[in-house]
Amino acid sequence: PIEEETTFLPASADGRLYPARRFRVIKSKGLDAGDDAANPRRVLPRSYAQALALVDGRRTVGAIKREMLRSSALPADLLEAQVFRLLKDLAVLGAVSWKKKGAKAAAREPKGPNGDFRLGESLLREGRPGPAEEALARASARGTGGAWARALRGEALRHLGRLDEASVELDEALRLCAPSAPGADASLAALGEAFEAGVERAMIEDRVRLLRGKLRLLRGDHRGAREDADAALKVNPRQSEALVVRAKAAMGLGDPAGAKTDLESALAIENAGRRNEG
Repeated sequence: PIEEETTFLPASADGRLYPARRFRVIKSKGLDAGDDAANPRRVLPRSYAQALALVDGRRTVGAIKREMLRSSALPADLLEAQVFRLLKDLAVLGAVSWKKKGAKAAAREPKGPNGDFRLGESLLREGRPGPAEEALARASARGTGGAWARALRGEALRHLGRLDEASVELDEALRLCAPSAPGADASLAALGEAFEAGVERAMIEDRVRLLRGKLRLLRGDHRGAREDADAALKVNPRQSEALVVRAKAAMGLGDPAGAKTDLESALAIENAGRRNEG
């Protein structure tokens, strides 16, 4: 059994404490307050908590991933990685056990409100920017996919050479990633929603910055590309591709030494990844 609790975490931006969901894995019952530390706890962002709610002993791993893709607007690879990490953690804690692997399920076409969004994401990954842009345009028109759908459409438009339109989409994606103004509702529920929405925005902001940095490089705006790369690295210091974009911008700005430093740092990150060190 897993129980949900409320805890409070600080937000560095404004120094306030925000409510967050914490889940306790009940390995031993009837413990006093001191011994209860033997029951592991995890603070989970909203997307992880959604995945946890789907772990019911009946769904397959594939079914959990498909449901996450239908219900969330985060990048597909990010959601799949979250499901993997969550299930691995639960297995280490002894909270789940595995049944014998059955036959591989057949791939399914994207359905539901996120259908066009996921279709466009998949087409772009396959190197088909034309149909990807059409699917993502339909998704945006329906208001699905959020900031990531707009960013992906901007990337598709970049590949199609429609740079002005790409710039509009990526600017809008970044606007959607920006923190919203605090509302008048100061209830715990409202504060929790604002905190979790901010966590999800941070999960994709570095990716959106990276895509806009690439577009700015293509347009010869090396200073703007460097600014986007700097911002991406502030969110995710191990974003090796952002280091490459910043290196290219440095070359355009006449700073080969800075470019070399960034490329060496990017290479170190990639090499560590290949050695499973990060």
